[in-house]
Amino acid sequence: MNLGSVTINVVEALALREALVWARMRNLNYVVVEGDSKLVIDVVRGACDKANFVADAISSIGLKRNELCIWDACLPMEANMAFLLDCNGTSCVKGSYL
Repeated sequence: MNLGSVTINVVEALALREALVWARMRNLNYVVVEGDSKLVIDVVRGACDKANFVADAISSIGLKRNELCIWDACLPMEANMAFLLDCNGTSCVKGSYL
């Protein structure tokens, strides 16, 4: 998938979502998922708020900048995918065994 310019957490969340959708389409009731993004795993397990996902994307972008950036009119383009996942409620498939 060509995701453009997105954060690592967004890529990992999308990969996990696709894997869980694939498992559901094959009627798998229990899956074990291994990942190295604590934020993504915590979101799926319900241990953290999805809003942290967008905040993490924005902070990651800000840390890569040398100059001060204030995004008062819109989100930076690199955070749009995280925001869309949050708005659509599709950042994770609930009810999966982790």
